[in-house]
Amino acid sequence: MEYQQWTVQPLNQMNKNENNVKKRKANRRGGRKSMSSSSINMKIIQSNCDGLTSKRESVKEILEVEAPDVLLLNDTALKGNRKVKIPKYFSYTKNREKAKGGVATVVKDNLKNNTIKVDEGRD
Repeated sequence: MEYQQWTVQPLNQMNKNENNVKKRKANRRGGRKSMSSSSINMKIIQSNCDGLTSKRESVKEILEVEAPDVLLLNDTALKGNRKVKIPKYFSYTKNREKAKGGVATVVKDNLKNNTIKVDEGRD
């Protein structure tokens, strides 16, 4: 299973000039404070799994080797009320009843208090 990986860096590691520009723009918009520099490093992996049931071992290997903070899966092909259940992670799942589709956002347990569940939009 192929996947893409991103690492989110703290704001204080960004180019200083870019950070200064953001501060100046924020100040021009009414003196709002710039973003905090206490951000954390996060590893995010995204994959089109084209059917999660048949890719279970590949997903397990990615989690063991890469240990991402967030795993984004699309085309899970899960139906009904089936959920993605992975030890040390929790997930939000949106299944579709069609032949393809469905998404899952899988997040490390230690980040659970930092997540916000968003209601789905209208079709």
